[in-house]
Amino acid sequence: MITNIPSKEDFYATASHMVNEAWENLTSIAHEYIQLQERNEYYEQSEYHNEENLIVLDNFWNYVRPKLISALALVQQSVEFRLKGLIVEISPYLLITNASKNIPKFDENGNIPFSSFHTLDAQDLFKVHHAYSENKIEEGFFKWYSEMRLLRNTYMHTVELNRDISLEMLFESIITAHNYLNKDYGHWIWSRYNYRSEHASNGIEFKEMPPGNIFEMLPTHIELTSCIKLSSNERCISNFGYNKNNENYFCKPCVSVMEKNDYFNSKYLDECIGTIQYNEVRSKYVCIFCQHEQLEEPAPLWGEEN
Repeated sequence: MITNIPSKEDFYATASHMVNEAWENLTSIAHEYIQLQERNEYYEQSEYHNEENLIVLDNFWNYVRPKLISALALVQQSVEFRLKGLIVEISPYLLITNASKNIPKFDENGNIPFSSFHTLDAQDLFKVHHAYSENKIEEGFFKWYSEMRLLRNTYMHTVELNRDISLEMLFESIITAHNYLNKDYGHWIWSRYNYRSEHASNGIEFKEMPPGNIFEMLPTHIELTSCIKLSSNERCISNFGYNKNNENYFCKPCVSVMEKNDYFNSKYLDECIGTIQYNEVRSKYVCIFCQHEQLEEPAPLWGEEN
C-alpha cells in the first residue's frame, strides 16, 4: 500500500511558502536600496553636502546577486509544486514514473511512502497536466515556464557571469506565475497580504499585538511600494495596472485598517505610494491593493492635502 500521499493543498501550501519567501527577500533588498538612495539624495540636497557622506552604490547589485539567484530558484520550485498540485488533483499516481520498475522496498508493515517513488521531472509536469486535465492552463504558460526553467538551470548548474538577473524580472515572474496558476486566489499583492496576515509573528500569538490582518497591512503596502519604485513604468502598468506618471491617492479603507494598530503613525505613510488611481477601463477610481472602487476623486486623508 502506498502511504502519505500528498494532496493538492499540500503542494499548494509548500509552493506558497516558497514564493512568499522569495518575495519577502526581494522586497527587503529593494527597500534597502531605496533607503540608501534616499540617504544619498538627502546629503546631496543638504547645504552641508560632502562627497564623503555619499554611499557608493555601484557594487550593491553585484553583492546581492546570489540572493537574486536564490529567489529565482524558489520561484521556479514554487511553480513546479503548483503544477504537481494540479496533477495530484487529477490523480497522485500520475506523478509516479516507472511505476512497474524499480519499485521501492516495502517497510515492515508492507507499505511504501509516496515520497520513496521517483516522480516526474520538471520538464514533463506541464505535458502530463495538459494531457489529462480538462482545465487547461492558459496559452503562453508553457513557453514562459520553459524559459524560466532554462534560466534557473543556467544559474544553478554553472557560473553565469554574462547574463543579468534583476529585481524587476523576478517581481514580474512571481506575478506572472500567480496569474497563470493562482488567479482564483485574487491578485498577487492581495494574496501576499493574506499570507502575511495568516503567518504574522510566525504563528505566535502575542496578546499585546493586533491581529495579523491589521498589523500586516502597512508592511505589505511598503513591499508594494518598493516593488513599484524599482520597476519600470511599463512593468508597473502590466503587473499592477499602476501608472507612475498619473495622480495617485491614499486608500482610506486600507489606511483605516492600519489605524486600528495602536502603534500606527501617519508618518509611516511616507514610505508608501498612494494606491488609488483613476482606472479608465472601469471608469472609476480603483485601489490596486484592496480593489476598493469609487466614482468621485478621493478626498485627502484626515481632511488635509496629500
